[in-house]
Formats: sequence, structure tokens, C-alpha cells
Amino acid sequence: MAVEHVRISQDARDKLIKLKRVTGIKNWNVLCRWGLCASLAETSRPPSIRIPRDSTVDMTWKVFGGADADVYWALVRERCRIDG
Repeated sequence: MAVEHVRISQDARDKLIKLKRVTGIKNWNVLCRWGLCASLAETSRPPSIRIPRDSTVDMTWKVFGGADADVYWALVRERCRIDG
């Protein structure tokens, strides 16, 4: 099952706004990709908490991943396999 949409919490949206201002990166999807890669680089499992999807930031997986959407999806699947 592939991810079709990516939606983030209001708190994450606020952090993205700050990151956009500090880095000068204009697109949500680029910052979110960096966040995914940083998360995948962590050796610990992500916490199993329910994250609210209460913001207006919503993008398709294709927008999120851009030309490399399939690569990001393969990385997520591999991480899931490793984490069990």
C-alpha cells in the first residue's frame, strides 16, 4: 500500500514556517523530504504516538517526493522492514 497524501500537524507546520524563514527554502515538500531523510537516519524507532493532522499543509506523495518519490517510498518500506 503506497502513501497517497502527506498531511502534517499544526505544530509541524509552524516549525516548517520557521525553517522556511531561516533557510530560505521556499517549498514545503523540500523541507519535508529533508525531515524524512533525517528521521530515516535515526537508529531508534519512531515513537508510536498518534500525530494530529490538523494543519492545512497537505500534499500528494508525488509532490512530496518529486522525481524521486519511488526512491523515498522504497526507503520508507525498507525502514519499516528493518523495524519489524
